[in-house]
Amino acid sequence: DRGGHLLAFLTCLESGLASDGQLDPPLAYEKGQGKVLPKLHHHTERPQPT
Repeated sequence: DRGGHLLAFLTCLESGLASDGQLDPPLAYEKGQGKVLPKLHHHTERPQPT
């Protein structure tokens, strides 16, 4: 079933959303420092262009 895994992922993600539409727990925040996005590049550490 093509797309079935995506549907399952979205369903799981939606079930993780609180009633106010915020993630619970808030994955977008790291140790309360107000990170906009979670660190997704921890597997591929590349030097960011400056």
